[in-house]
Amino acid sequence: MTRRGFTLVELLAALVMLGLVAGAAGVSLASLRAPPTSDIVRTLRAARAEAIRAGEATAWSHGPTVVRFYADGSSSGGRVTVEGRTVAIDPLTGAVRAID
Repeated sequence: MTRRGFTLVELLAALVMLGLVAGAAGVSLASLRAPPTSDIVRTLRAARAEAIRAGEATAWSHGPTVVRFYADGSSSGGRVTVEGRTVAIDPLTGAVRAID
């Protein structure tokens, strides 16, 4: 006579392993939040895209800092620091990238 199925110990071991995997996945997913710099980068890139789409210069400002994006995609360039985060804007291409 052979028995089929799983014992209670096997089921509990499988549940414990599943719980450990789910816990590790939860910790990993929590670290995937976008950094605060991404908001600045996103708004700068949107301003550049708007300048290209509209065919005229667009200005982005934050306090005393003003960056101009031109219709050809170029910009006035420079670095923008907001809340300790620095973003660089290439004057030739208008490319925006987070430095930190």
